[in-house]
Order: sequence, then C-alpha cells, then structure tokens
Amino acid sequence: MPAHPVFHADPTEGTGAMNTHSPGSIYIARSLPAALDALNECGSAGAPFAGGTWIMRSPIRHEPHKPHYVAIGKVPELTAIRIDAEVVEIGAAVTHAALASALADLPGFDVLATAADRSANPAIRAMATIGGNLSTSGFAAADCVPALLCLDAEVDVCSRGDQERVGLERFLKIRPTLEPGRLLTRIILHRKDRKTAHARLPLRKSGDYPAAIVSLAVSLTRRPAFRQRESPSAPSSRSRADGNVSKRR
Repeated sequence: MPAHPVFHADPTEGTGAMNTHSPGSIYIARSLPAALDALNECGSAGAPFAGGTWIMRSPIRHEPHKPHYVAIGKVPELTAIRIDAEVVEIGAAVTHAALASALADLPGFDVLATAADRSANPAIRAMATIGGNLSTSGFAAADCVPALLCLDAEVDVCSRGDQERVGLERFLKIRPTLEPGRLLTRIILHRKDRKTAHARLPLRKSGDYPAAIVSLAVSLTRRPAFRQRESPSAPSSRSRADGNVSKRR
C-alpha cells in the first residue's frame, strides 16, 4: 500500500499565485477565480480538494495522490445555497449535512434532502460535498446522483475564462474526459409542483454503501373537464402523473 504523502501549505497562498514546483502541496483558494487559476496552472498534476473523503482513501484503492491539491472549501460561492421562488442553486462545496438541513422543509425536494441525510454516516456527511459526489466517476454508490437526476438537475462547469451549463445526465457521461482545470461549481434545480421520495437499501443498517437506490419525482397535472358520450358515468376530469424515476444498483 502506498504511503500517505506529506502535504505542505503552499507558501504562495495569499499572494494570488501557486507554487506548482513544491511536491505534496495544498493551495487554499479564497476566491473562485483564484481556484480556477491554480487548477489551470497545475494541469493534470493537480485536483480540487473539498471534503477529502474520497481522496483520503486513495491508498485503499491503490491510487496515488496528486502532487498538488487546490482547496476550495473557503470559496464563498461554492459553499452557498440560494433558494428563491423559481430555482435552488447549490454550491459544489456544500456538505451533505448542510444540504439536508437547508432542504428539510422545502416542498418538492424530499428526495434530495433524504438522500443527503441518509448517505454514509454522520462523520462523512459533515465533510463530503455534493460536488465531489457528482464528480467522482469511480464512485458508483453515490446517494445524491439518482435524486438529482430525477429532479432534472443542471450543473455549471467552469475553467479559467469559461463557463458551461449542462444537464446532469450529460455531465455524468463526459466527466471522465473533462480537461484538467475544469471544475463543477454549482448545481441548479428548478422548483416545480411535484412529489418526491428516496429509498436506499444498504447491506447493513447504517454506515454502509447502498446495494440499491430508488429516487422518484412525480408531477401531477389536471386536464380540462370533458364529456364521454359512450360512458356517462366516467369522471369529468382526469389527473396525469408525469414522473422521473432514477434507479441504481
């Protein structure tokens, strides 16, 4: 098993530059432009660092650590949740625990609040971020992915001088091929009149990866009243359920 590297705070932190020649360095970004600049300078030798719950287990997966990490947990817009009448925007560095708390009483978002609140265990939920949950292509048991898929989530992907908004389904397809320096910064959810639910089946009662996940979102719409001559007893109006179901095993 590879040894844990010794990480050192980057001496250039706070100067607006990153020392990409120092092995095992962590640069603490204080703004989004600074984080994107640092990731661009690091290229394939660097990676974003938020909660660290996936990175810290790299030796268990026999994966080497990156020479450089850019810590993004101090970037204000990445740790913010904005809720208004039309949309919910979630910063990529928001933890599962903070997300569950913010959405606990928000109609139509039970699926995501439950997914965030029941993932892993309390210690992991307090550290693991929603952006890391979506960006880690090697983690097939991510609780929040099915929940966000059934909510038709969109994500912002940024790099130095560029920003692109794509649907989550497309992002999941292209994430293994994203160029170095690109960072998922925000999740966007449009508010709708819907009912949602989430269930996970772990092998043990708690603190385990789920063997199966089901997330559901259903919107109910009422059709205009009509008459059916051939069936006088038929109801004069109907309800239609338009639903998104996301399942993972």
